[in-house]
Amino acid sequence: MRALEVIFTTGKHFSELRIKTFPKYDYKIIGLLRPREELYAMIDARIENMFVNGFVKEVEGLLKSGYSEDLPSMSAIGYCEIAKFLHGECSLAEVKVMMKRKTRQFVRRQANWFKPDDELIEWFSMTPYPLESITAKVNNWLGDR
Repeated sequence: MRALEVIFTTGKHFSELRIKTFPKYDYKIIGLLRPREELYAMIDARIENMFVNGFVKEVEGLLKSGYSEDLPSMSAIGYCEIAKFLHGECSLAEVKVMMKRKTRQFVRRQANWFKPDDELIEWFSMTPYPLESITAKVNNWLGDR
């Protein structure tokens, strides 16, 4: 549909307008790896901490201020689940389970998207903490310029 829209608007084929350009800047991608079990434990702790720090009140305040549940920003993990709780559609315990499940699904999608064998990504294991090796790698990249 988009290609047809471009053709009717410009009179040119979609492929004619798609000029390949190189990035303006030289960039590097750093990937961080963490064992899945450790990552899931961190997700659980983070979500629990969100509730301790007033996540329910935050969402409630947004809804009372007139922000619609249909806004793209309200589709972030947790916001629509809290709205369901506030509308009496589920319990707080169910909200936490849903948030943890959706976050884990998101982690799996990211792991499928960013492949460990991607040559553009320099991967570092988070155990042990990789600050020194990342710093050395960045300094090496800067020295190569």
